[in-house]
Amino acid sequence: MKHNKWNMAGRLLTLTLILVFVFSLTVSGSDDVYLIMNAEFVELTYNESFDFNVKVKGLSCCAVTWHLDDEEYLSVDNNGIVTVKDNIVDSGLGEETYTITAYSVMGDYSVSAKILVSEPPKGAVNFDQIKSFNAPVAFSIADKFVDIHPSQTFNFNVKMNGLSNYDILWTIEENQFLTIDRNGLVTFKDTFPRGEIGEQTLTITAQSDTGEFYDTATIMLSEVPQAPIKIRKVIPRLYNTDYNPW
Repeated sequence: MKHNKWNMAGRLLTLTLILVFVFSLTVSGSDDVYLIMNAEFVELTYNESFDFNVKVKGLSCCAVTWHLDDEEYLSVDNNGIVTVKDNIVDSGLGEETYTITAYSVMGDYSVSAKILVSEPPKGAVNFDQIKSFNAPVAFSIADKFVDIHPSQTFNFNVKMNGLSNYDILWTIEENQFLTIDRNGLVTFKDTFPRGEIGEQTLTITAQSDTGEFYDTATIMLSEVPQAPIKIRKVIPRLYNTDYNPW
């Protein structure tokens, strides 16, 4: 009876070793084993998400686990959906590249992709907006610092991404010199105190008509010294009609 128990244990051990050997061949010994991700490089900013997917071949289990090398501004769920966190706003991050990696269940196979994360422009974010995949929100004045002298004008413009049917309201801080119209065109007032400009800065603001989005720009206002007028002395030529050299 004891001998039969040992035989049974030996058979189970042998069977276990065979199964382990076969499984190891299936997982790591086949040239047909690979993981392929649906994207190698993705750019994301506030209010954006991306759904990463992995195709698994040659493994008995197709499930993968997801890992981000840094989760301060990104998150990833069990399905590979990467989302930019709200704390990206006014974070000072600028732009940074992160890595997302998908691992096989046993951890012996993996595939990675790069994610370029960009901080949105200041004042460009509406926290009440519902998040949606790949719908960037941006509202920014194209020129952030402009020099203007008397007799000059400048037309400001706003770059908008992910927004539609928005009218832009332009305002400029109270001053004696400049005005701005509904199209963002800055001009000198018809009457302004010449000689009193000196050097000063003024702020203009562009705002969506609903008040949800805005951005600002700075105008450097300075007086251009007038060059002295040069008067050219003209000496008329004198012709003697009585002169005849022949």
